[in-house]
Amino acid sequence: MRIAGLDIATNTGVGLILGEEVRALSFRPKEKRPFGLGPGEVDFAYEGRLAREFRDWLRPLLVAEGIEAVGIEKPLPPNVTYRKPIVDRNTEWAGTAIRYEEKGGTTMATIFRIYSFVGEACELCARLNIPVHVFSQDAWRKSFLGFSKAPKGTTDGSAWLKAQAKAQCGRIGVEVKNADAADAVGVVWHLRGIVDPLKHGLFAAAE
Repeated sequence: MRIAGLDIATNTGVGLILGEEVRALSFRPKEKRPFGLGPGEVDFAYEGRLAREFRDWLRPLLVAEGIEAVGIEKPLPPNVTYRKPIVDRNTEWAGTAIRYEEKGGTTMATIFRIYSFVGEACELCARLNIPVHVFSQDAWRKSFLGFSKAPKGTTDGSAWLKAQAKAQCGRIGVEVKNADAADAVGVVWHLRGIVDPLKHGLFAAAE
């Protein structure tokens, strides 16, 4: 079995299961950001060059490793936010007070790039006749970590979950250089349970 998992983001992680070998790597574009481009702004010509660079990097990898199936983490919608509790310890009311601030949300630039890269990966796999499976963060985390949410009250749930993925990679003997690569190992781990459930676990959740 030779399969790959992609955690597509501004920096993209790739997890590989090649027979009994598990590897992790990541892709970071080399194309320089245009001068004067503000945070969250989209330069479509620039994004096109990044997509081309990603495609030119991914295709040789899939071909050289003889990849038979690819798993991709489902991109989140752009309006995902959460309510962060803010504790005011200076209030006179019972010693503390809690208010909530809306946090999260993703810029148009980030969303455009993620969906662009996902589209490139799916089209490339279609051209190479490689089956693609797309599933949620919760699905692969349950397979790889045994849980999909940070403990209640965790200040930064995303950072905590990424740290858990890196720790899990250490436990199974996979060297990872960053959190994106660690998440990608989780993605390909879950994919293995989908394409070979009898050998690698019937209870790997799938969507």
